[in-house]
Parts: sequence; C-alpha cells; structure tokens
Amino acid sequence: MLRSWIARVLLIACLGWLALPFELVAHPDTLTTAIDEKERRLFEVQRDIAVLKEATRLRLGAQETRLQKDLQHLQLRIEEQDAQFAGQLATQFEAQEESLQKDLYELQSRIERQDGQLADIHAETARLHLFLVIFASFLTLLVAATGVATWYSAGTRARDMMQAWIAQHESERNAGGREALSKIRGDVVTKFGEAMEPILSEQVVKAWLNKGLALGRLTRHAEALAAYEQVIMYFGEATEPVLREQVAKALFNKGVALGRLTRSAEALAAYEQVMIRFGEATEPVLREQVVKALLNKGVALGRLTRSVEAIAAYEEVISRFGEAVEPVLREGVAKALANKGATLGRLARYEEAIAAYDQVVARFGMAPELFLREGVAKVLVNKGVALDRLGRSEEATAVYEDAMARFGEATEPSVRAQVMRALNSMGLHLLRQAKLFWDDREARTQLLAAARVNFDRVLEWEAQNASTLGNLGYLLFLSGQPDQALESLQYALTLGGEELYRDMVKDAETDTVLEDAEFRVLLDRIWQED
Repeated sequence: MLRSWIARVLLIACLGWLALPFELVAHPDTLTTAIDEKERRLFEVQRDIAVLKEATRLRLGAQETRLQKDLQHLQLRIEEQDAQFAGQLATQFEAQEESLQKDLYELQSRIERQDGQLADIHAETARLHLFLVIFASFLTLLVAATGVATWYSAGTRARDMMQAWIAQHESERNAGGREALSKIRGDVVTKFGEAMEPILSEQVVKAWLNKGLALGRLTRHAEALAAYEQVIMYFGEATEPVLREQVAKALFNKGVALGRLTRSAEALAAYEQVMIRFGEATEPVLREQVVKALLNKGVALGRLTRSVEAIAAYEEVISRFGEAVEPVLREGVAKALANKGATLGRLARYEEAIAAYDQVVARFGMAPELFLREGVAKVLVNKGVALDRLGRSEEATAVYEDAMARFGEATEPSVRAQVMRALNSMGLHLLRQAKLFWDDREARTQLLAAARVNFDRVLEWEAQNASTLGNLGYLLFLSGQPDQALESLQYALTLGGEELYRDMVKDAETDTVLEDAEFRVLLDRIWQED
C-alpha cells in the first residue's frame, strides 16, 4: 500500500513538470504583460522618487535661501543694535566727560584762585619784611647815640620780631592753602573716583573705540583720531588685559587714521608706540596688533621713500612670526613677504623680489584660506612682471599661465581680481612681444590677437577696468584701428586718471616702434582734453 501511495505522488509530480513548459508556451502574452506591468510600475516608482528628490531639493533650496536672508537680516539687526548701543554709550560718556571737564575746570579755577591768594600772602609778607627792615634800621638810627651794644640789641630784637611774625602768619596761611587743596582733591575723588571701576572702564573704552571705527568708516578720520586719542589718554597706563588690548587697538587705529590724513610721519610714530608697549606681549590679540603695526609701519616708511627701512620692517614680521600657526599671523607673514617683494621691485632689485615671491608660493601655495589664495595669486602676477622687466619672457609667460591654471576658475571676488591682473599682465606682455617682432607681420598679428583675447576676457568680467581698457586702446591703435582706439582710451583715462596716463606713456616709450610717436600725440591730446 505504501508503494502504491508513493507511485501516485511520483505520477502527479511528473505530470505537473510536464505541464509547466506547456503552460509557459501556451500563455506567452500573459507573461509579457506581467513583466511590462512590473516594469511600468517600477518606472513610475523611479519617476516618483526623482520628482520627490527634485521637489525636496527645491524646498530645501528655498528654505536655505530664506534662512540665509533671515540670518542676514538678523546680523544686520544685531549690527544696528550694537552700533546704536555703542552710540548711546558714547553719547552718555561724552555727556559725563563734558560734565567732568566743567567740574575740573571749576576746580582748576579754584586752585588758581588759591594760588593767587598764596601769591598775595607772599607779596604781603615780602612787603612786611621790607617794612620791618626799614623800621629796624630807623630804630637803629634812633639808638645810635646810646652806643654800639644798644644799637646791635635793637637791630637784633627787631629782626627777631619780624621773623617770628612772618613765620607765624605764613604757617597759618600755608596751612589754609594746604587744607583748601586737600579739599579740592577730596572733591575730585568723591565725585569721580568710582567712574573708573573695571566694568565701566571696559564699556567706556570699547565705546570710544567703536566710535572711532564708525567715524573712520564715514571717512571722518580727524574725528576718529580724536576718539582713539581719548582711549590712549585715559587708559594708556592700564594694566588690566582687556584694557591693554583696547589701547593696542586704539594705537594701531590711530596710525591708520593718521595715514588716511596723509600724516605718514605721525602714523609711523603711532605704530612705533605699539611696538614699544606691546612688542614682547604673548597674548594673541596683542601679537595680532603688533604684526599689523609692523606691516603698516613698512607701508608708512614706503610712503616716506624710506624703502630700506620698510624692507627691514617686513623682515621683522617674517623673523618674529614666520613659524606662527594662527591664521591672522600667517596672513601677516604672507603680506610681509609680498610687500617686501613689491618694495624690492620698486628699487629695481628684481632678483631679490622674485626670491621673496617664491617664498610666498612655497609656504602658502597650497593653502585653502581665501586670504592666502589671494596673496599667492597676487605674488604670481608680480613675479611675472619682475621676470618681464628682466627680459625673461618665457619664464614670465609660464608664471602667468601658472596663475591662470591655479586660479582661473576661482569665483571669489578678491581672487578673481588677481586673475584679471594676470590676464591683463599677460596681454600687455604679449603686446610688448609684438613690438619686438614688429617687422615680422605674421608674428606681430598673432601676438596682438593673443593679447586681445586676454584683454577681452578681463572686460567680460569687469567692463570698467581702466588699465585693461587703456591697454586695449593701445592695441587697437597699433592694429590700425584709431577710431576704436580713441573711444577706448577716452573711457580708460576718465576712469584711471593721471596714474594710468603715466603708465601708458611708459608703455609707449618701451621697445618703441614708429607708430608709438603717433600714439603719444593721440594720448596727449585726449589727456589735455580731459
């Protein structure tokens, strides 16, 4: 019976297996339809997911935009409130200061009156002294007949009486003067002694400093200078760390304000004060002020045509802070190297300038920080210019190309500005090369065309770039297009002024060709008309 049951099971399984391919063959449309339906549903799901992703991205983008706007609005409100608070605090303190000045003036007047009274005492004493001397002499004459002993005794008694009287009354008057002066000092301490409590001092010094910064942003540099000098006058000898930091900032900003007022010698003295007071400080904020003061000292010395001393200031930054890791100090070192190179370039010491620029690239060439990327781009352009001045054209071209390769796609405005300088410098370099090959028409045409590409790219980014407009005008004139050159040159000189005019005169006088004489006539005519 068991065998019979097993046989039945095997028979059923075989029949099922045989029927399966028949069923698959017999109903292919049904299977295809099922597969198509699944594929359609899968496609719809994928499409829905894509739509959902895009909608989510758009919503997130909109939310991010709104959040950024809200954040900017909040930051503006915070800045407005900070400025309002600083203004209110400064106004309040100015009122207190005015009251203090009035009271001090009154106290000074009282002191002066007291001094006058003391002077009157001394004058009266002197007159009495003279009177007693005369009186003693008169007594001496009266008793002269009685003999020398009597005369001497009378004179001695008269002088003793006079000196005793003077001593008694002068002591009384001087005691009164000392009492009055002591009272005046007490009044000052009682009225104003608590005004210099640490918390209030910190608020006051920050209010004055913020006032100076706000006035500086409004180009009211003389008033800003006065605010910084208040900080230095009242808190210059403070020992509290927070007040020392504010004094250092005030001294530095005083130098900046003096520089804006073209008082370079006084600005230099302010930067020197930062060094004298805080040069050995270890606090980060004070070290920051020191490096900034040294940099600005170098700039001020450069304006005074004391270039060797300026280079020494930049080298001091490098030696003091060359190994620093703090971002603000690294930025200072990069600027010092760049400024050193630029100063050496102005002295026509191009090899040394190139060495300084190479140090910037070696130290900071791969740095991701924006301010260092900007610095590297700038020194690459300056290095190219220096190489050009040395007649090393191929190396100059390679440096400009390096700058473009590194930063050509940069979107940050400050870095892009240096890219535009690189393009403009590259274009001018090619233009000068064209002048060197002027007799070779084909080479000249190719070089001018390549220069034009660089100038056009700059003007696509910044249509009012005066230097590039001037170079384009020069190129157009050399290319035999005087009308277009005239338009470009007029616009360029309107924007660039005398500095651009002098640069273009220098370009026309470098590697001159016959057309340069006509160009100078056109350039001078445009300049005189303007």
